[in-house]
Amino acid sequence: RPSVVALMVTWNRREAAAGVLRALGAQAGHHARVRAIIVDNASTDGTSDFLAGQFGVARTLRNDTDRADAPAFVPLPMGAEAIAPRGLIGAIESFVLVRNTHNLGGTGGFNTAMRALHLGAAFPGETAPDFVWLLDDDIDLPEDALACLLIAAGTDPGIALVGSRTCD
Repeated sequence: RPSVVALMVTWNRREAAAGVLRALGAQAGHHARVRAIIVDNASTDGTSDFLAGQFGVARTLRNDTDRADAPAFVPLPMGAEAIAPRGLIGAIESFVLVRNTHNLGGTGGFNTAMRALHLGAAFPGETAPDFVWLLDDDIDLPEDALACLLIAAGTDPGIALVGSRTCD
């Protein structure tokens, strides 16, 4: 089973982000080990607390920097959110929440998530994933999206990047 870490950046869209997390958890036929890193880009609407309360988190990190190229991760003590994820369905094994203290923009938020993954701050002691999946916080995520991406990636060992788009 390939391992996949889904990265999502959000800012003041707690309901939309929760919907994407639910859709990620409902991926059918994924045949993969899925973990998630959600970066809250200094939301002012309580997004971090809302997501932690809805889903539970395995780990919470605070990123105390205004520079996307120099994260300063501080693990936060586990409180009430440190329970087994209760709102995620099936696919997600672990959910890490990164709370940026400054809004670093979309690119800066994804950079923060990738650094948390690469530096081992998000999943200490875990091996690097086979795939990293970037998700917007307001997408429509069909149930077979991950399965289709994994099939496409597996068709040729020379493929290094796959992507998708949703058409209406």
